[in-house]
Amino acid sequence: MLLSRLVSLFSNILLWGSAVLLGIPSLVFCIECLVGAATIRHQEVDEEEVMSPLSLNILVPAHNEADHIGATLDGLLEQVAEASQIIVIADNCSDQTATIARSCGVTVLEREDANCPGKGYALDYAVKHIQANPPEVVIIVDADCQLMPGTITRLAQQVVQQQCPIQATYLMDVGAESGITDRISVFAIKVRNWVRSVGITQLGYPCVLAGSGMAFPWTILQQAPLAGSKCVDDMQLTIDLAIAGHTPTYITTGRVTGRLMQNQAAQSQRSRWEHGHLEVILTQVPKLLREAWHQKRLDLVMLALDLSVPPLSLLVFSQEKTDRYIF
Repeated sequence: MLLSRLVSLFSNILLWGSAVLLGIPSLVFCIECLVGAATIRHQEVDEEEVMSPLSLNILVPAHNEADHIGATLDGLLEQVAEASQIIVIADNCSDQTATIARSCGVTVLEREDANCPGKGYALDYAVKHIQANPPEVVIIVDADCQLMPGTITRLAQQVVQQQCPIQATYLMDVGAESGITDRISVFAIKVRNWVRSVGITQLGYPCVLAGSGMAFPWTILQQAPLAGSKCVDDMQLTIDLAIAGHTPTYITTGRVTGRLMQNQAAQSQRSRWEHGHLEVILTQVPKLLREAWHQKRLDLVMLALDLSVPPLSLLVFSQEKTDRYIF
């Protein structure tokens, strides 16, 4: 009888503990979305085009992006004073990415290292290249993105004013023929990169870097641990910079639109990102909480709570499963 009661008590504690662990991310998610949605309703995006006079470089990491690099560079060239400010890193490319980029007049770095592929290594390679003559500001844009007019200047100006990493709104686009799964992915990215980012910024806390449309003071970026192959390298960079005292800030006056991968590539990307995010929750969120305790910093606690919200599809599935067990 006693053993049965102990087992029952342990089971109830486990179930209620799971509910609390899932309830906290759900509460964070709801608060961020409510605040973000209320703020977005009253925001206007200024699309006036301005030219950047600042000392800056735009890094464009690219792996086999021959189909899209030309359009991306054409858009970037409209927002800089000199083509040489744009640096394309053709990373382990087997197509015409480097050739197309050179034809646009921008600086091109070709990197061949099959043992260390990936965006993080490509960016680290570029940072080492420009450290002999560093700019004031470095902006990172993926090779398949389009930018709203004025985005580069607004990012650069905010970096100079605030002296911290800055993240513009980064959304995804899909064609009219895309299926329901792709449209759900686009919606989830909009919630993560726009609504929740606006919400947590309005609450006065740091955002998570999104991977493209990121801007940094050179003094911060040159010390950042970029080289790595994590599939959620933007999250890891956010964590590393935040612990070092350089929490990112989000702005809505710049916007970057990327291209959602299709078919099998999209499924593979989603799977890697979801697994990478779960790894962050298990390994990096506790690290952030420890650092928050040691450094006595509430902003690290809020960043940990923000990162503890799993991908939207997993959050909904997990909450429904837990509710079935409890109720």
